Amino acid sequence: MLESTTHSERLVDLLDGVLDGSVALPAFQRDYDWTPSDARAMLATVMMGWPSGSLLLLRGNSTFLELRAFEEGPEPSQEPRYVVLDGQQRLTSLFHALLDRGKYVYAVSAEAAGADTVEELEDCVRSFPREQWNRRLRGREWAEASMIPFYCLKTADSFFGWVDDQRRQGTLLEVAGTDKALNELYQRYLHHLPSYVFPATTIDAREAESDIARIFERVNRTGMQLGTFDLSVAKVFTDTWDLREAWEEATLDAPELAQYLGEDGLAVLQVVALRRLRSVRRSAVLSLDSAELRAAWPGAIEGMRSAIRFARAELGVLRREWLPYDSMLVILAALAWDRPLQADAETLRRWFFSRAFALRFDAAANTRVVEDYELLTRVREGSSLPVPAANGDAIASATRRSNRAISRAILCLLASLKPHDLDGTPLRPLLEGGSTDVVVTYLVGKKTADAAGIPSNLAMSQIFALRGTAEALGAMAPGETQLGGLGWPTEGVGRDQLLPDGEMSELLHHPESLLAQRNTLLREQLESAFGQSVVQGDEAEDAELETSAFRPAALSKEELLDRLRTEYILTHDPVPPGVLAGTEPIPDVWLRTRAEELGVTEIILDRA
Repeated sequence: MLESTTHSERLVDLLDGVLDGSVALPAFQRDYDWTPSDARAMLATVMMGWPSGSLLLLRGNSTFLELRAFEEGPEPSQEPRYVVLDGQQRLTSLFHALLDRGKYVYAVSAEAAGADTVEELEDCVRSFPREQWNRRLRGREWAEASMIPFYCLKTADSFFGWVDDQRRQGTLLEVAGTDKALNELYQRYLHHLPSYVFPATTIDAREAESDIARIFERVNRTGMQLGTFDLSVAKVFTDTWDLREAWEEATLDAPELAQYLGEDGLAVLQVVALRRLRSVRRSAVLSLDSAELRAAWPGAIEGMRSAIRFARAELGVLRREWLPYDSMLVILAALAWDRPLQADAETLRRWFFSRAFALRFDAAANTRVVEDYELLTRVREGSSLPVPAANGDAIASATRRSNRAISRAILCLLASLKPHDLDGTPLRPLLEGGSTDVVVTYLVGKKTADAAGIPSNLAMSQIFALRGTAEALGAMAPGETQLGGLGWPTEGVGRDQLLPDGEMSELLHHPESLLAQRNTLLREQLESAFGQSVVQGDEAEDAELETSAFRPAALSKEELLDRLRTEYILTHDPVPPGVLAGTEPIPDVWLRTRAEELGVTEIILDRA
């Protein structure tokens, strides 16, 4: 009989093991696939000192088990201490954050000291592409902006050493009572990082050789999590109404609900919470009582069905996996409750694509949902919709694994343009019908990409294609002049897939140039269809709302103040609830500065 032991493992010891190769992974495990959002949630959980699940570890190494390293970690040692069967995603996220590895640098705002809930704490955690962080002098400007990198939080000594370094460099964040504030933050939340422990179940590698793969498969197949929807089902159950039965009935009547929302109806509950409580947080959802949820359920279900229909017809979201952010459906469903979305189709298309390409919901997503719902409600009443700039660097470097919102937004945009195959076959009807004859493939195949020294999975390389076309693209070798014996021209059929005119086989001789031309066509599409500019580098980091179409002299005082309120909401985080609701004025210092920039100081100061 296989024996196991249960004990506690210190996080810092496990991370040191990952760093020296004594903690490794079995080669048959899937790759690390958590998003920055997942990692931020994990960091908030650890800072709260809350449990985040147990680990399953194999002690030592079996004679037949092939090992591999954690992502961005060193090669495994010949005699590992542990092989991680369950816990890779959590440990990799913490390894990247606390040991300064991976594509993102994670930091926490000093404002976290005032957080009272895990959701508020999570909103204070930020992730920055490493290139962006390094351009800011490896965090010096972030220190001035009250951002504390997680790579200085592995131990108490590393944190207070970082504080001393920032003080010597003159970059220590300027807040009242700095030392006291940082000490309070450390004592309240940050100290949990170096002291955090995981419960772990350990089995001996020699005893488990014949069963390792089966153990791993069953752990992943039978693992269960009690989610917010499950808790709501239990909380609102009565003899006359069962939330789970109501959800199952709704999915039988409208299968698209399960197709787009998954296994449970949490998004429908969030629609109710958003409208009733102006929040989509877990705590808000769980505060809904049985009577109000039962009364609101039909409207929320119909709103979600309308949102899905609109997303398919107008936004190109023909598959759930193409949706840039799940929360976008919650916003659309809440809006659909009051009036048909089709009445605001143009505005909602501009909102949807501009927010996806601007990565609007990558951080503080719960807060952003409320802000955008409030904003779109005001737009329906006559306010203008500001459009944030998109980050050109993020668009150019996005892949289907990194910056997935951009990758998915490109697919939605192409689908909404009613694409044709390179041979001229209309693809939109096939996509709408769920045909398996159409696939998402890469314009620049792996062989051509490898020869050119560019990534083979760039989001800008995605196109829709018939299977035969996809196979020809994938098989094309560098220097070939024909694709599967066909010289496909894109003139007349390519612009609906953002392709330049010309002979495709000739264009593919210069893949970097081809992708650059495609990027230019995307920029032109964003500008012409949605009024969205694309900015680069530091300009992208500091970009505010596009104001080229904003003519203050043409607006009344009331319209001007409303426009500035909207701009303030979209460029600040967090936003005071009163400012968001319109019951409190915009902060005076910001308003005066912005009015001076726009040359409307006299109008603003004359406000009553």
